[in-house]
Amino acid sequence: MKEIFAAAANELRNFARERNIAAEFTFHRGVSKLVRFANSGVSANTNEDTFSLDVDVTIGRAKGSFSITTSPKDIDGMKIALLRAAEIAKFAVPVSFERKIPILPERLPDDSNFDQRIENMTTADALDLVGQATDDLLSD
Repeated sequence: MKEIFAAAANELRNFARERNIAAEFTFHRGVSKLVRFANSGVSANTNEDTFSLDVDVTIGRAKGSFSITTSPKDIDGMKIALLRAAEIAKFAVPVSFERKIPILPERLPDDSNFDQRIENMTTADALDLVGQATDDLLSD
């Protein structure tokens, strides 16, 4: 998944540069897993994987923003979000201070706090983990 995000960030950066658009991209990915344990058994075991993108475009001292929830592979949708944020920025009221947009480096920031084991955990793995954690709680 890390490679997909890196590819999306690079493509969006290049797309914005080609159009001389000053943009900031914030990627959000949420992976949640739920195992509900009730009445000495698992009553629910599910997971959800979501992705969203926030785009902020600055033109002078005006800022336009646009957000989408989509697939991390939907580069065309992300480009449309960038163009919409740029269009919104054209009509935004300028602020009285100078905005500073950080430059996206050629390499993405360190992701050492990311735990690949959690991303790869299946619902069956989560069920096994709950089983191990609650094994001693059951009585005959």
